[in-house]
Amino acid sequence: MIPRELTRLTFLEMFNLSQNLLVGPIPQGPQLNTFENDSYGGNLDLCSPPLTKQCGTSDPSHAPQQL
Repeated sequence: MIPRELTRLTFLEMFNLSQNLLVGPIPQGPQLNTFENDSYGGNLDLCSPPLTKQCGTSDPSHAPQQL
């Protein structure tokens, strides 16, 4: 998960959490709201704006496979 405390940072010019297997909602705050979708790429279980995936929905393409 992305720590909510990051919303308090006001000095970030760049922010990229791509490819980190993060899950859950992206905290909303003045600074984090300025970053685009590509800052979160490759984290299939992240949700909420700026991403189009809404929290509380699942994507069957990465559900655990039964063997």
